[in-house]
Amino acid sequence: MSKAKLKLSIEGKTVVYEGRPESRKKDLLDILVKMKVDPSVAVKAFRENIEDAARYTDENIQQQFLDAQRAYAEKKKRKMGEVVSEEQQKEKPERITLSFKGKQFSYEGLPSSKQYAVIELLIKQDATRELVVETFRVNLPESSASDEEIMSMFTAAMDAKNARKAAKKKDTAGELAAQSSSRSIEQPPPPPPPPPQQQQQIMNTSSTSGVDAIEEITGMSVEERDSISNFIKQVLEQPEMDLTARMREESNTFSTVGAMTRNTGPGAGAEDDALTMTLRSTRGKIAIYCQEENSMANKVLYISPNTTFEEFCAMVEKKFGRKMVMSFNEGEDLIDMDDDDVFCMFLEMSQNHTQEGKRMKLICAPPETRKKVSDDKLTDTKGGDVFKIKAFSNGKLDVREERSYTGHASAVYCCSFSPKGERFCTASRDRSVRLWNTVTGSSSVMKGGHNGFVLSCDFSPRGNRIVSSSDDRTIKVWNTTTCAKVYTLKGHDDKVYCVQYNSTGDYIVSASCDHTVRIWNADSGTKMLTLRSHSLAVFSCCFSNTDCGKYVVSGGDDRLIKVWDWAKDDEYCSMAGHTDTVWSCKFSHDDARIVTASMNHELRVWDWKNRNCILSWKGHQVPIHHAAFSTNNKYIYSCARDWTVMVWDAATGELFETITGHHSTVYHLDVVGNKLLTSSLDDTLKLWTINEK
Repeated sequence: MSKAKLKLSIEGKTVVYEGRPESRKKDLLDILVKMKVDPSVAVKAFRENIEDAARYTDENIQQQFLDAQRAYAEKKKRKMGEVVSEEQQKEKPERITLSFKGKQFSYEGLPSSKQYAVIELLIKQDATRELVVETFRVNLPESSASDEEIMSMFTAAMDAKNARKAAKKKDTAGELAAQSSSRSIEQPPPPPPPPPQQQQQIMNTSSTSGVDAIEEITGMSVEERDSISNFIKQVLEQPEMDLTARMREESNTFSTVGAMTRNTGPGAGAEDDALTMTLRSTRGKIAIYCQEENSMANKVLYISPNTTFEEFCAMVEKKFGRKMVMSFNEGEDLIDMDDDDVFCMFLEMSQNHTQEGKRMKLICAPPETRKKVSDDKLTDTKGGDVFKIKAFSNGKLDVREERSYTGHASAVYCCSFSPKGERFCTASRDRSVRLWNTVTGSSSVMKGGHNGFVLSCDFSPRGNRIVSSSDDRTIKVWNTTTCAKVYTLKGHDDKVYCVQYNSTGDYIVSASCDHTVRIWNADSGTKMLTLRSHSLAVFSCCFSNTDCGKYVVSGGDDRLIKVWDWAKDDEYCSMAGHTDTVWSCKFSHDDARIVTASMNHELRVWDWKNRNCILSWKGHQVPIHHAAFSTNNKYIYSCARDWTVMVWDAATGELFETITGHHSTVYHLDVVGNKLLTSSLDDTLKLWTINEK
């Protein structure tokens, strides 16, 4: 199988790489090893990304992870014997910065000498293991050395330093005794650098040759090493920095990076005092860099770690002098900051960027300049009509409202049961995707959602994932255990109105206003093919239920019902009959029929294999948004802008029930067994039970 772009979700972050789907497990373990995660994190990531993870115990997964670690370590050891490349030998000195205990220092040197400089800096301190590892990683983030390897370097260098000191003390005891009170750091005699072929890894050297090994790896000259050692000595002999004194000293620059120039002009004392107070007031706080949209200017806010989203919004409003909507980039996605969960997500990412020496910006824009989302065609904006449709029953069904669910802040466009009906997911105009417990009514919001109205959602038949689509042109897949995003599917050029899994959970089908229907691999997140035949926007799509979803049905603005043998990229049939936009199309559970619903209040049932419409009727007196067969295929449920759900005989079109209870348009419904779930413009969902008498 050829390589493709694959996606993994690790600790809430998306990792994209080129690989083969059949090697996904090995690739995941290799990536986890390189990220140096804990075994517990590896187990969690394995279960999130590997479909057959249930076959493995936690101990099995941890053992595979440890095996991958050992294999990676062996591979790295083999590579360490390579000589310094010509490019490294020809490298030129440049300004290099070291960070130590929150301070930054700079010196002129070769980039390849930076590791030696860090080790030299550490061995001159009474450093703990934590400080050694932290300092090494802050200064050398690209290094793949493990904690144990870092400590081996440090220990070897420390032993070599002590051996040299002991030898020098024996040879020059008198001189050292006289100077012991003034000298705090000894300079080692610089041995000449050995030829490249003799270079070897520090961990393989004896304690008495630790420093020699460091010099062999970096390939430094005597002058280079002495320059670094003298620089470190000067840094370490400096007293603790007193900001007030430093701002008033006569020197124009500090030895730290970003040196400040002393102000000697009028009012210098007042300015210095103000700067000192500012530095004191921001101590222990997080710096947030706010950039106004379409501007290069930045404003800085300093916030406490326990600041709430509401408090932060007030601070931003005060800073800019008006209300602002906020967003930030997560990879290719633009995330709206609209609640405490997303705010905490931003703070965590911001601090991670800071540790890596990067700066994360918060994009701020006035609400009136925010990119407007065009009409979603779903929401009835008239709002003036009040429907008083009476409940109706022919007495053959027993319909009961079990409970109502609230939590969304705006219209609920879609709902979908989990395979057993104990949970369900929802998509809303409030831009969120929620996962609900059917019994308790509790819900969780998927983390880092869409940047537009969420128009559709579906529960995977495996129960472990949810797919959603939005007018932001994207499709997102979510983990139902962690509520974290697994990956984002991009490719549609317009709003994506519908997404559905096939019966095995292996594939996803999507329908868009870009006139296309697309098939995606649900495991790898890659597009498989695009079905092009509709001439206008496509609003609905669905896999057949048998043969693992061999066929796909779709309908939209061109009023046609199309059935595809998608694996062959073949349009099986195209059926005309509706006289207005087709909002919904759905196979019966035995795939013998298709039910469709349209804007002109019409329901149709099709014998699609013979390309015939076998039943057509108008029941609702308003546009119908969705229709579906009951589990036993005896009934058809439909919902519409008259605020009702109607139950019909699937064979004759006879009305059995008119279910009332919602206070506005009913957009969607889903059925599992005798349970019916409905979602509405009134921001609520309702659960019903329907039984034959």
